[in-house]
Amino acid sequence: MALHEVGFIEVFPPRAAGSRPPVLLQTLEAQLLEATNAAARSASAGPHQQRDPNIAANLSLDAHRQVFQTFIDGFGVYGPLLSQVKQGFDQAIEAGLKDALDNSNLRLQLLTARQEQASATSAAKAEIIDGEALQRERLYHDIAAAQARLTAAQQRRSLALKDLNRAKQELERLRGLAKGSKATKQRLADAAAAEADWLARPGAAGTLSMTAGPLSKQEDEELEAELGLALESSTPKHPLEQALQLLEKHDAAAAAKLLEQHTGASSSGGTGKQQQQQQQPAEPSPEVAEEQQQQQQQHAEEQAEEQAECDAEGEQPASCQEEPLLPHQHQLQEGS
Repeated sequence: MALHEVGFIEVFPPRAAGSRPPVLLQTLEAQLLEATNAAARSASAGPHQQRDPNIAANLSLDAHRQVFQTFIDGFGVYGPLLSQVKQGFDQAIEAGLKDALDNSNLRLQLLTARQEQASATSAAKAEIIDGEALQRERLYHDIAAAQARLTAAQQRRSLALKDLNRAKQELERLRGLAKGSKATKQRLADAAAAEADWLARPGAAGTLSMTAGPLSKQEDEELEAELGLALESSTPKHPLEQALQLLEKHDAAAAAKLLEQHTGASSSGGTGKQQQQQQQPAEPSPEVAEEQQQQQQQHAEEQAEEQAECDAEGEQPASCQEEPLLPHQHQLQEGS
């Protein structure tokens, strides 16, 4: 019910600003403060382990009950109503306190059991920790040793991989060397076969028995002259070129005879040319020409070997005294 409404009963007159509170209110506040302080001092007395939190609650409840009773006694008109309200509260509170007091021993036992359980748990934990200290230490050492072995194994693995890579590179290098060795072996085998073929020739033994030294200037010039003659004899020349060479050698008679033969052969009629063409053999095939050239070269080598043997022996056997035939003369002799 709000102020100035019908039926509102004003118990206390309105307080003026700055006025002192009523004497009854001051008395009740002082009494409540003193009673709660006394209850707190009484509950905190004695050892901490033996303190019961219910004692402090009961003392505080009794202090509030006394203050409430003093408040009721201060109002004579409202005393019966307030006493009835207080009685209802007291009954409910006493019922709760009775239940609490009835189970106080059980609560105390439970509290003691909890404390004992906590102490036993702490002792068991300490015992377990102390008992497993050696085992944990051994496990730590085993773990450290395993980690060291793992690190060493990883290092060995890395070194093995490096060695494997080097071995692969060396294998590739050796394979290349093996291929080169095979090619060299084949070349040496071919050279040995060619040398065996050369040793099988008639003049090979005499050539091997010769002692070749540095050629003098005169021998070098003679060798060049012989090579030039061999080259000239191997390639047939025109009669005019042969006549010029004879003139250079101051053999005018032979040059005139050669020119006379050439002019006589060229002045013959068409019938003679046809007969000459009919008598002229067919041009050999490239295979036959190559075979003839090889025969000529082999014949020239044999003549050179025989000449070398004759020079080495210092004698002039019948084979050496004979004038060597030119390649085309040798072919004519074979044809005849």
